Amino acid sequence: MKKKALLTWNIRAQTQGEHFHRLREFISKLPILGLELRDAWYTLYGEAPDILLGIVTREKQDEQLEAALTSKEWKEMLDELQQYIKDYHQRIVKDAQHFQF
Repeated sequence: MKKKALLTWNIRAQTQGEHFHRLREFISKLPILGLELRDAWYTLYGEAPDILLGIVTREKQDEQLEAALTSKEWKEMLDELQQYIKDYHQRIVKDAQHFQF
């Protein structure tokens, strides 16, 4: 079964506008690593993390997902977001083809 990376985080106070600008840049760079955005959720109300992204490989190769998430390029992409986010978590799950948390 294909795998999916679930990324969650909260937005740091007073950085929401810049955060979303950086997030658009982050998402635009995913194809460089052979990845694509499957899900994007923003929590308006409640106790869930502010942001939930589901990312999959463009191909059916699970090894590509794990390689991309441990690459230098991935680390650099996350580093660009770090000043705007907190409580970052990342995990790999089996892709159920629907909303997952």
